[in-house]
This record gives sequence, C-alpha cells and structure tokens, in this order.
Amino acid sequence: MIVERFRGKNVYITGATGFVGKIIVEKLLRSCPGIGDIYLLIRPGKKMGPEERLKKLMTESRVFDRIRREQGDEGFERLAEKVKAVSGDVGKDELGMSPEDIEVVTENVSVFIHSAATINFNEPMHVAVNLNTLGTLRVLSLAKRCRRLDAFTHISTAYVNCNKKGTIEEKLYPLDYDPEDMLKKLLDTDPAELERMTPRLLDGYPNTYTFTKSLTEHLLWNRRHDIPLFVFRPSIIGASYKEPSPGWLDAISAASSLYLTAGVGVMKFVLARRPDRIGDQVPADTVVNSVIAGTADIMDGQNRFNVVQCGTSKNKPLTWAFVRKVILPYIVRKPPRRVFSKPDFNFVTSDTLYHIMYFLQYRVPVVAFKAYANTLGTEKQRKQAKTYESLSRRVGMIADNFEFFVNNEWIFDTANTYAIWEKMSPQEQIEFNFDMRQIDWEEYLLTFVYGMKTHILKEQTVYPLLDRSMPIALRRDFMGDFWWASTQSRGVNDVYKTHPPEMLPALVLRVKRVRDAVMAEAERDGVPVKQVEDRAREILERMQGTIHMPVLRTQAYFFRKIYRHLYRAVCVDQLGLRRVKHAAKSAPIIIVPTHRSYIDFLLMSYIFFEHGLPLPRIAAGDDFLNMFFVRWLFRNSGAFFMRRSFAKDDLYRQIFSEYVQQVLHQGHPLEFFVEGTRSRSNKCLTPKLGMVGYATDAVLSGDLENVHICPISMSYQRIVEEEGHTRELSGEAKTKPTTAALIQATFSKLISLDLGRISVQFAEPISLRDYIAQQQRQEKRHLPYLSYRDPLRDYSSTVAPHDLPDYLLASSDPATGLPPLPPLDRDQRNELNRSLAYRIIHSFHEEMMCMTTSVVATLLMVYRNGISRDTLVEKYAWLCKAITARGTRIDPVETDDLQTVQDALGLLSYAVVEHRNIVEICMERREDFKNALQVSLYRNALMHVFQREACVVLSILSLARPHARLRSPKRPDLGLDVTHASVSKRALLDRHAFLSEMFVHEFVDALRDEEIETTLNVMVARGILAMEADESGDMTVSVQEGGRDTFNFLLELTAPFVDSYWVAIASLSSLLPSRSLVERLLCERMQWFAEKLYTEQLLPFYESCSKDSLRNAILWLRACGVLCVNESSALQLTPEYTEQEKLIALMDHTALFRKPTAGSDKHSAVAALATRLGVPLLSRL
Repeated sequence: MIVERFRGKNVYITGATGFVGKIIVEKLLRSCPGIGDIYLLIRPGKKMGPEERLKKLMTESRVFDRIRREQGDEGFERLAEKVKAVSGDVGKDELGMSPEDIEVVTENVSVFIHSAATINFNEPMHVAVNLNTLGTLRVLSLAKRCRRLDAFTHISTAYVNCNKKGTIEEKLYPLDYDPEDMLKKLLDTDPAELERMTPRLLDGYPNTYTFTKSLTEHLLWNRRHDIPLFVFRPSIIGASYKEPSPGWLDAISAASSLYLTAGVGVMKFVLARRPDRIGDQVPADTVVNSVIAGTADIMDGQNRFNVVQCGTSKNKPLTWAFVRKVILPYIVRKPPRRVFSKPDFNFVTSDTLYHIMYFLQYRVPVVAFKAYANTLGTEKQRKQAKTYESLSRRVGMIADNFEFFVNNEWIFDTANTYAIWEKMSPQEQIEFNFDMRQIDWEEYLLTFVYGMKTHILKEQTVYPLLDRSMPIALRRDFMGDFWWASTQSRGVNDVYKTHPPEMLPALVLRVKRVRDAVMAEAERDGVPVKQVEDRAREILERMQGTIHMPVLRTQAYFFRKIYRHLYRAVCVDQLGLRRVKHAAKSAPIIIVPTHRSYIDFLLMSYIFFEHGLPLPRIAAGDDFLNMFFVRWLFRNSGAFFMRRSFAKDDLYRQIFSEYVQQVLHQGHPLEFFVEGTRSRSNKCLTPKLGMVGYATDAVLSGDLENVHICPISMSYQRIVEEEGHTRELSGEAKTKPTTAALIQATFSKLISLDLGRISVQFAEPISLRDYIAQQQRQEKRHLPYLSYRDPLRDYSSTVAPHDLPDYLLASSDPATGLPPLPPLDRDQRNELNRSLAYRIIHSFHEEMMCMTTSVVATLLMVYRNGISRDTLVEKYAWLCKAITARGTRIDPVETDDLQTVQDALGLLSYAVVEHRNIVEICMERREDFKNALQVSLYRNALMHVFQREACVVLSILSLARPHARLRSPKRPDLGLDVTHASVSKRALLDRHAFLSEMFVHEFVDALRDEEIETTLNVMVARGILAMEADESGDMTVSVQEGGRDTFNFLLELTAPFVDSYWVAIASLSSLLPSRSLVERLLCERMQWFAEKLYTEQLLPFYESCSKDSLRNAILWLRACGVLCVNESSALQLTPEYTEQEKLIALMDHTALFRKPTAGSDKHSAVAALATRLGVPLLSRL
C-alpha cells in the first residue's frame, strides 16, 4: 500500500530543514525509492540561499548516513537528485514563492506534507498565528490550486485538546468560539493589545503554540472542501529509536531540553506534584512512519478526512518517575565530559518547597555573583555573571514550559492509528513500524541520552545496546559506604524471614525419600536406625548455611572498599538483571555464573544486595570448611557446603538432593557453578551434570512446577588469581587454601594491584519446564534450546523489591493449565541434563563480554615475535571489528583505540616488554616462560568466538599441507599461503569431525560438528573461503586471496592447542609396551617432554606445555579408546594401541593439523632429541 501509493508521486514538504522534516525526507528516499521529486520549501538565509542550504543539508547532515552506507555514494547521489529546493517562507503571503515556482508545484505536486511551525511555546500571539495558523492556510491554498491533489497532511500536536481531561479521542472537539471569527479578531487586533489579551484568549491552554494549533485544525476542516485531509497529532517527540540511526536528533527541544540540562548539571529539579503521572513521549521515527503510512492511507481517491494521534499513553504508558529512574543513574555514572556541576535531577511535589529551592539554587547565587562581579570582579567574571543569569532564565523557562505537561495527564486514543496499522502488510509493518507497543522504554531512554551526547554534545560514546551495563557505584563519599551498607536492600530478604534457612534440616529429615535412605543404610550396614539418623544430622549440620543480615551488611561494607581498590568498575547488565527480577516473580531461580575466580562467589551476592534482589544460597565446595574465617563468612552469607564427590554414599546423595529441592521450594535463590571448579585456563570447562540433575529432577518429579535457570557470564580484565592459575597450568602443585594465605594475598594485592574492570552479563533466563517440553519436540534432543523472548513483554515494569514472589503468596493460586511433563527414563534424563548443561555453556558464550585485555593479549600471542605499537593499534581495530561481526560484544570503553591499547598494555605490563616501539611478551629468561601462559589466559577468553572457524582452517591445512608454503621464508610471521590449493569438501568434513572429537573438552561446543555447513557458508560470506564444484561435480573448498590474513590469524590462534595434543600422543610411548601411570604422573611426564621440546626450540609455543590442554588430551585419548583405566586406577594403553605403529599413525595424523614451521631440519632435530630422551615414537620420525 505505502510504497506503491508513493510511486511516481511528487511530494511538497514544509519544515524539511527541521528535526522531524529531515527524517521524513530521509525515510521517503530510503523506503520509497520509486517516489517522484520531493520539493522542499526552504527559507532563504542571511548568507545562503535555498539551493545552498539544501546542498549543505544533503551533504553534511548525518541523517542521510544510513542511505550512504546502504546505497553507496553513487546510489545516494541518484536519490538526492530527486530532492529540489523551493525558495519560500510560510510566514509570507503566497508562501514567499515566485510565480514560476508556484506553477511548477501546482502542475507537478500531488502530495503535501506540512511540517513547518514555530515550536517556541512562548511565541507572541501574533507571531504564532502568522506561522502556525496562517502559514498552514497558505499551504492549503497552494494545494487547492494543484492540478491533482492526492493528500494534504498537516502535522499538528496531540495537545490541541490539552484544555480537556481524561481520554482524548481522534476527532475534532467543538470549540467555545467560531474559528473564523476568532481568526478575524486575532488579525484585526494590534499586536500590543493582542499580547495583553493573550492570557484571556488562551483560556485553559498553557501557551500560544497549543492554542494556535487547535485553531488551525478547525480552520482546515472548514476550508478543506473536497480535498483528502490528514491531521496528524504527535505527543512529545523525542530522539529516534531505530531509524535512521538509534538516538538521532539534531535539535534541542521538548524532552531533549529537559534531559540535556539535567545531564550537564544545570537543571536539578522540576515541580511534579505527582511524578507517577504519564508523560506521553514518542520516538521521532515512530512519528515519521505514522505520518507516511497515514498519508498513504488517505491517497485512496475517496477524499477522506482522518485524524490520527501518535502517542504512547494508551498502549505503552511511560511515567515521569520511570524516566528519572532510568536516565539519572546513567548520566550520573556516565556524565558528559563538560558539565556545569554534578548531574542530578529530582521531582519536587510541593509548590512552596519548589519555589524556595529555585530561589536558593538559582536566584541567590546568580544575584550574589552578579553583584560581586559588577563591583569587585574582573571583566571575565562580569561576562560569566551574564552567562549565569541567562542560564538561570533558561532553566526557569524550561521548568515553566514543562510544569503544565508534567502535572497533568491525558490518555490519547489511538484507534485510528491502529486501524491503519491493521491495513498494512507484514512487510510494511516491519519497514514502516509505528507500533508503540513494541517500545522498550529503558532501551529507548538510554538511546535518547546516547543521541544527545553523540549528536548534540558531539562526544564519542557507546551505544547503550552494546553497553547495556551500568557500573556499580563505588563512591568515596564521607560515610557513604557505611550508610549504603546499613540501608540497602531493606525488606528484600523477607523470603528468609517467612522461610528461614534454619528450618531446612528438619524439613529434609522428614521427607520420605530421606527416611527410606536412612532405613536402607541401617539395614545394609546392620546398625541401629538412630545411629544412621545421627549421621544424617551430622551431614546436615556440616552442610547447612544461613542468612545473617548483620554479617551481610558488614561484608558488603568491606567488599565495597576492597572492590574499589582492586577494580576500576564493576559493570552490571541492567537489562539482564530486569529479566532475572521478572523471572523470580513466577518461579524459583537458579543463578549459574561462569567460574574464573574466587571473587565469583561473593560478587553475585554483592550485586544482588546492590540491586535489591534476595541474596542467593551458594553451593560451595566443602574444602572451604578448612578455612575457619571463610567458613564462618560463607555459612552466614547463604552458602551451604557439599562434598566434591559423593562416591557411593547414597544417604549423602539423597540428603543433598532434598536440601537443594527444599532451598528452591522455600523460594530461596540458588547459585551453583556448572563448571564445577574455577577454570584455570579462562575457557569454559566441560559442564558437570550433578546440580543440573537435581534441578531437573525437582521439576520432573512434580515437587516444583517450574524453575528458571539464569546463566551469568563474568568477564575480568585481569583475574586476581592469575599467578596461581599460571603456576597450576605449568604443573606446580595447587596451594592448599588457608585463611592466613587468603588475607595475606588480599592485602598485598590491595596495595599494588590494578585489576581493571569486571563485566557481569545476564543471559535470558531458561524456563526449565518450557525447556523440557521443547526438548521433547526436537528431533535432535541435544540441540540447545534458544528460548524466545516476547518483544511485547514489559521487562521495564518495576517490581517492588520487598514483595514475596507470586508463587509463595498464600493468596496465589497454583498455576493451572500447565502441560503435563512427559515421563523420562534414566537415559532420557541423562540426555536432558547434558543438553541443559551445554545450553547453559552456550548462554555463557552468547553473553560473554570480550574485555580489552583479551583483544590485546590475543594479538600479542599471534604476533609473538613482536609488533609495533602503531600496528598493534591498527590490528586492535581490525580484531574488534571481527569479534563484533561474530556477535560478541567488546567491553565498551569511551576512549580511542590508541588509549585503549595503552591501557590494556598497562594491565598486562607484568608480562610485556617494549623496546624501540616494538611490543612483545617477555620470554628472555627461563623464569619468563610462564608469561606466555599468563597472557594466554586472556587470549583463551575469546577462543569461543573463533573456534568453529579455526577448526575449519585446521582441517583445510591438513589437506592442503603439501601445497602450503610460507609467504616469505625470511618473514615467517607473515604466515602461510594456501590460496592456490583446493581441497575436497567431503574430505574436509571428515577431518573436521576428527578435530571436533579431539577438541571436545578444549573448546566446549556441542554443535560444532553439526553446524559445519553453517560455518562454511558464513566463512564464504565473509570472503575467507570459496566453494565451487570441480569437473566431477564434487564440491571443493579453497582460501580466497582476501581471506588469507584471517586464515593465518585463525591458524596462529589454535596452533598451540594442536601441538599440545601432538605432544600428548608422542608421550604415550612411555607406556609401551604395557606400563601404567596414574593420570597425575602421566600429565607431568607430558609436560616435562613438552618443555624439553620448547627449550630446544623444537616446539614453537610454550603454552603448548599447559597442564590444562594436556589433561584435556588425556580425556580425549580415553574417550577414543587409546587409554583406559586399569584395576589400580592407573592409565595404560588399550590393547589395540600397544602396537607402536598404531600410535605412530595417530601421531602422524594429528601432526597434519600442526602449523608448518620454517627450516627443513626440524624433524631430524626432533628425532635426535627423542633418541637422547628415550622417546621411541619421535625417534622414528
């Protein structure tokens, strides 16, 4: 309907150089490419004529950036040729147009969109009448003279009926006067007299703008005769939401004046007697799409008259209180660079208090400073006094303008608006979307502020959707921490008053399943039942934890101080946090964070305490029980303790299972780590299924109707235990944790350590009941279920933090109409638990924030022979672009690339050296070798982004190896050239399947092999690979010339891991012919051999000696039948691989994936070393 009705039509637009007018022109050019010419009425300026103003608009305004990006410069130029300037002025007779221009318009134009008006609320009456009323009638008169007129659109305002209350319908309300008589009276009265009469004339209207707009609508109705007339009434127009770019605006008016003055610290408060009133605001692109759709709607040849209101008060109401709630924290924590004072913004509900505050805040300081400047001050101070006086008047004017709209409330009916919406096709509803129900207010308001900072203040900032995190306030106010810890989260933990943790042991012991387990153990061991009951009580006494608020408040106080010294910022995903709050109202929640540091344990409690959520019950390992202070702290902070292994203790397993279920049943949030332990390598570990199984059992058994699992990804610029992780990866024994060691390490780091930033991102909560039902409908049961988020669900609604969850309220009815869950056997439950666990890992990867240290560390590892600082900055920008193109977000820092790289290098300075502008990892001495392991921790944090493509690259290398050559023998850092080789796609898929099995524990990804076709297609689309059929019709794959750098980057990224597995296989010769070693000793032998190869410069990467990768290799070798466990729990070769030739074949096959190195004598050198060390496999090379 829309595109076709505008096809070939010439359009005349007034007000096109204004905010809304520019977007109308842009949208018509972009979405209606078949449109005819667009004539813009442009007033001649003092220094530029209409043509020059149009040229400047089309070439300099960023409103057209999207068209340039999508169509290219040539495409934009073709579209721009349609736009023509017409010299004129709506304030003059005949619109100030020449007879020639009038003839051109009347002969060619068939659609009029009148947007011009004065938006100055305090315009003198005679000026407002001339521009808003007479200007519109002049445009109407021109339109009537057109040879053919399909539509006349008048952009009015929703507040033309603001002298009424309640619901405002889309119609013309009768006036108390005759509009023609009123216009005559206004025109016949002297301007000075008219100014004195203005207060009486307004009669319920707050200003001349709304009065003249109302008068104009009725005059249009009287004079329209038979022309199709569309009266469009928007409410308060704000920045754009999505189009042409998020947050676009180029004028300070309406709500933007309020937000801007608050943001720069000028406007501190506004009179709002009831801040919970609706403040009807609407994005500019919603307005423009409505205008275009409504104009097309009346172009049906029926000469219709239609009134449409574009407002959100009926379908998506927004209150002024919510505006403050969203915008104030953002501008306080991310203020503009230039502010008058610390940003603040409040609503004052008392008229008397407001006037007192205004007098003290603005009038007294301004008058005092002016008096001082005029008597004793300098010339500069006198100028400043005038500026402050002008600023004070501006603040008063803005406050007065908004007072009427903030303290009154209207509901604007949108029946006609949605009648047009229903006529539109699904494609049109996407292209010309004005469905106000789809607005996410928090997202929009943050986008609004982003637009002001970007387009008005001209500051470089990060788009809120890429930076939906908000730093936790770590202020240094006097007594601020004490006051915060004492008052925060009051009433939040009422769930622990109504369902105290202390009652859980008694509840567990009364459960039939536990009683049966007690009886079974007593019967099996032949001991009295009371003895087993005593053991059960001891288990629960050791296991249980509680919530003690004084401990938590004290802990919060000290943690805030510790975090302030350790970290620059703790950034929390606000959108995700709202999702968690929303989920917690309907079902128990399970918090599942990534696990990289001991900080993870208490960081989640700190975040929940800060944001008014009930503190989670943490499932912690019982090794903390050996640390007295930590044990006491954890136990009183909600943690409960479990063994690392339940072995064959059925009673313990049943008690723990029931304890977990009771925690959830009582409404306590539960927190556990699906990875089981801290990841020393900074990659996600293979998930453990135990705790996941307890959650699914609770729902499948019917004990709980539903549970929401909330995956949380925590990313660190630096990990506090990085040195400890590095020692463990290098093979040193794990240090047993003690309270003294913890305190010593903490305070030593507080003095000297800068750990940068932490980013906490919340994934979409997984409804366990929905997930189980969805899994039953999947053909592949282990396919991760991507939960669907309803775009109309209001996550922005406020939830009172002290309210108990709905499912715990006595008055709440149990959920009805829930579909019955299917019965599952043991194998199906195991598959369900596995699928869910991998789904959680998938959520980690989806939401994981890539920190700047990870980007820089990756480049240092790839260019390990050194890279100039300038090249490093250039490569940083390239890699950031590659990461974001793959759907991963970069930690948003508002500095340029050079400063960001310098900051990241500063955080990595312990392992990095710079000499003559060349930056590299310090590897000069043997004790420096661990630096490679330490830097690789941060590279590993983004391996999930590239691992699928990297496995394809390794597979191609294994097949094209005979044809691969160094691009420059003298410059091995330039990488390989394999662009001249094509490989069989079928063979590539076979090699890829082998790699996927080999790396199953290294890079946790349940769908890597199944998604290979998608990965190949994506790499082709990115210009890395090419696929085509050969002469026989078989598909071949080759590396494109433009994809060579990416190919080498991906190869360099994964080569160290391949070498680890190759070394692991080579080391198995120590088990020939029939020896056995426990896993710890075998891993130590592998590391010893890998380090020997590295020191002899026969292994290029020291991180290939990593204990983590070697242990993953052992797990793979066990899974693929190379190793097995004997009766003494030691590892030995399976009978099939006790033959040396079999191991050599496996080693040779793995070597195909290794990165080729420079020099032809490498293999002979390896063989010589192997003979000296007694490693027969390598001596055979």
